[in-house]
Amino acid sequence: MTTIEDADMQFRVDRDLDEMENMVHGALTLLRGLNDDESAEAVDINELLGTLQGEFAEMGTPLRSAWAGGACCTPANRWRSSAVSPTS
Repeated sequence: MTTIEDADMQFRVDRDLDEMENMVHGALTLLRGLNDDESAEAVDINELLGTLQGEFAEMGTPLRSAWAGGACCTPANRWRSSAVSPTS
């Protein structure tokens, strides 16, 4: 077992581990509260993307999406994927 000799570094590692533990506990609490009795529902991905595009356009941030083996949708002024291009 390795120990950290630097007290400041040990404090930061302990703090980070405590934060990660709290995040895991929070995620588990959230997941335990989900309703598992809810049935799965099919989603039309094209309709969903169209809805997102419309909602973002109403907010003044037009989206452009492309289908390349998976859905890609991003604000036009912040695109990063080769499957997504900014609107003209």
